[in-house]
Amino acid sequence: MQPTIQSERYLLIGHPVGHLRVADQFNAGLEDRGANGRMTVRDIAPEDLAGFTDAARGMIGLRGFLVSRPHKQTILPFLDRLTRDAEAAGLANIVRRETDGSLTGHQLDGPGFLAGMHANGFEPSGKRIFIQGAGGVAAAIGYALAEAGAREILIANRTPERAKALAQRLGRTFAESCSFRIVAGPTKEADAAINATSLGTAADDRLPFDPASLGPDVHIADVVNLAGATALENAARRAGQTFQPGRDAVLPQYALMHAFFGAS
Repeated sequence: MQPTIQSERYLLIGHPVGHLRVADQFNAGLEDRGANGRMTVRDIAPEDLAGFTDAARGMIGLRGFLVSRPHKQTILPFLDRLTRDAEAAGLANIVRRETDGSLTGHQLDGPGFLAGMHANGFEPSGKRIFIQGAGGVAAAIGYALAEAGAREILIANRTPERAKALAQRLGRTFAESCSFRIVAGPTKEADAAINATSLGTAADDRLPFDPASLGPDVHIADVVNLAGATALENAARRAGQTFQPGRDAVLPQYALMHAFFGAS
């Protein structure tokens, strides 16, 4: 259905946004439902985020917006409320504009990633899992994995202080069920290794870690969602390891997005 002037509006914000493909998939879902709406993409610089959220409250017809890097954590002070999942993970990657114009933040990165893991045959319960990165996506994934029963999560980040802060925050929530440890990189004791950084988005990016340094039974996962294979995927497949591409964490989120927005 072609959008009209009465169409429901959705946005995807980030900086930069040229590599993002989520809006196309979301719009395809609207068309499948026969919904009269459309998502468009906006590049919002960090210094413009507060102004954008203020403007969003007054955008008639806006149902909400998706939040990409680097705004998933920094947007929190500009929202009116958070769901339990967003508050616990410390980020929002989806925001709903309520009928009174207020903004409610939620996060789907964790549930989407966990669904992708299950689809690829990996069960995190009782496992030791390495995460490269300590930003918003890493926080959401760490929360989801701990909630799913992981027994230990190893965190590495180029800024160790951020890794420590994430481990402490998640550790307070899961003190009785999951332990968190700061490491320099993945070790052979890990059952799974996850790239939760943006490394791999550009063709000349270095590997976030080397899958060949791990055992063949280690499950390798990436959050970078490209049309083709990332360097990490190529390296993991050469090593004979199972690999979970970034798109496998995104695809399960579309139905959750429509449900959260209340899309027709």
